[in-house]
Amino acid sequence: MFKKELITMEVSELTVNPMYQRLLTKSYKDITKDFNEKKLGEITLSYRNSKFYIIDGHNRTEACNTMGIKKIDSVVYFGLTLEEEAELFVALNTNTTVKRNDKFKAKLVYKEPQSVAINAIANKHNFKISSGIHKSRDNTIRAVEALEFAYKLDEGATLDLTLKTIYEIWNGQKESLQQRIIKPMAMIFNKYPEIDIEDLKAKLIKYEPAVISRKGTAITSLHGGAYHNVCRVILKIYNSKKSTNKLEDKF
Repeated sequence: MFKKELITMEVSELTVNPMYQRLLTKSYKDITKDFNEKKLGEITLSYRNSKFYIIDGHNRTEACNTMGIKKIDSVVYFGLTLEEEAELFVALNTNTTVKRNDKFKAKLVYKEPQSVAINAIANKHNFKISSGIHKSRDNTIRAVEALEFAYKLDEGATLDLTLKTIYEIWNGQKESLQQRIIKPMAMIFNKYPEIDIEDLKAKLIKYEPAVISRKGTAITSLHGGAYHNVCRVILKIYNSKKSTNKLEDKF
């Protein structure tokens, strides 16, 4: 059972839990440029294990630090668990600029079923899902939106096949783990369950993923967006040198 109170807190007493809280962004600098203490509103805290953890308001708190403001109005929750803090962090940031990756990290803390399943599939194929601040690197996926899209197609089967195939073709190369590769590959597998996967792998391995993405972006004459056009590039590569069993454009 929890309770909450409105308390004016000493900024120096506040801390963050990196398990669910995002790291600072440049937003706090934007706040300091046109600083108005009256517009700060109330930040959200949790008192747990003798510490006050920032759930919502990290950038505003840092702006106060920068401006020498010693106190800040806070809604303080008492009695929350770590998991409940993480869930509240996501709930309070539904329509903000908090990156999808940061929300995904928090969802893992409170074991949100879809996120846990997506993470398990990624780990199964030697991939790690990164938070929003990290740069692209091999075997690390930042394209959480693409993962969630693929998972929702059929509760994970298409995502599993997509990541398995991508790993077998490009061996975790960071360019293969971008949104414009993962999502179109999932779309291909969803539209064409009859596709010969071994043939697809044998043909795609001859192409760098960045080249495939650029070719799709360059298409402007056909209907559909960038993802559809990357699908068309993959489809063209797959159909090359085939006299039969070609797949028609369903995009």
